[in-house]
Amino acid sequence: MTVKIHSYAGNPRSQKAQIAAEYAGASVELAANFQMGVTNKTPEFLTNFPFGKVPAAETADGPLFESNAIAYY
Repeated sequence: MTVKIHSYAGNPRSQKAQIAAEYAGASVELAANFQMGVTNKTPEFLTNFPFGKVPAAETADGPLFESNAIAYY
């Protein structure tokens, strides 16, 4: 499964997870059209990520937030 990361472009915290995925050979995609302060405030986003923080990731094992947790996954 591909891990889908929700974050704004150029976020160094999401880049940490992308670099870890590159080394691990994992498949990662960035959520399209993410707008900080808009997308992370929607009810759909807050259903999976109640704190509204980014980066946030959708994984096969459930949602994750915080860059270290995503990079470790």
